[in-house]
Amino acid sequence: MNDIADAMTGYGRVIEYRAYSSDFAPDSCKIERVKEGKFKKGKMDGYARKFTGLKGGNCFVGFFKDGKPDGKLEVLDKDGYVIKQGIYNDSECIKEIEINNYTTRIIKTGKDAQNEKLLAGAMDKATAGLKTAGELTDFQKAKNAAKSPLIQAGDLAKTKLI
Repeated sequence: MNDIADAMTGYGRVIEYRAYSSDFAPDSCKIERVKEGKFKKGKMDGYARKFTGLKGGNCFVGFFKDGKPDGKLEVLDKDGYVIKQGIYNDSECIKEIEINNYTTRIIKTGKDAQNEKLLAGAMDKATAGLKTAGELTDFQKAKNAAKSPLIQAGDLAKTKLI
């Protein structure tokens, strides 16, 4: 596979098998693993799945970088039971967590949430001096009026017919 690895970039499926006879008879070939998902130069890179056949029959689902787990990853046994799940960095599980979805490579940590609160607080302070809709200057009112239609919905219902 190394001879074609540079051409293997994009989405695909790779089926690796081993021939146990020199004539490559179908009954002597066994699937070792199946990889599917996003590839970069022949290695899993991004969201992908890897199924192993001979080595325990596990399924690895999650994010990879340079062919190694990187981000959310879940390992399932051949019956679909979760063996391990967590956040990985270069094949090492750095934090065991329960994975609910794979919409992003990583999850937000408590520190990320705290930073978002600090950012929201800073935005509140920054906008505190701005005038509200009721306190618009004459220029802002004129500018807003120029953008709005001359007849508003319901205006005709308010007029008196003579």
